Amino acid sequence: MKKILFLCLLVSGVVWADDSAFNKQYEEYMKQLDADIAKATDPVEIEKNSKKMWAEHHARFSKPNAKIGMTEDQVIKNTYWGEPGDKNYTTTKYGTREQWVYKNLGYLYFENGKVVAIQGF
Repeated sequence: MKKILFLCLLVSGVVWADDSAFNKQYEEYMKQLDADIAKATDPVEIEKNSKKMWAEHHARFSKPNAKIGMTEDQVIKNTYWGEPGDKNYTTTKYGTREQWVYKNLGYLYFENGKVVAIQGF
């Protein structure tokens, strides 16, 4: 109940409580929020994070696309697809098909450990 009251009061801009543990928790939250805002708006941090992000982007997407017949290990190590965000399995009378899910890329489908289909966005 206190958390709900805290959120309501925080949104409204009014904070009132006589519970010392609650007050301490609120103060810690506000200090962390101030630190996060300062870091997010610091030009040096923005530049550093931007360079790091683009370096990671370039390193990943300078690798080739996945190809039919590649093994799971080849996809992970040698393509820009890398590790999947999630894996799904479908079993039918014909066998099991594995679907690798990539949030912003698409899907890779595997049978017997090899790529059999590529579905991109």
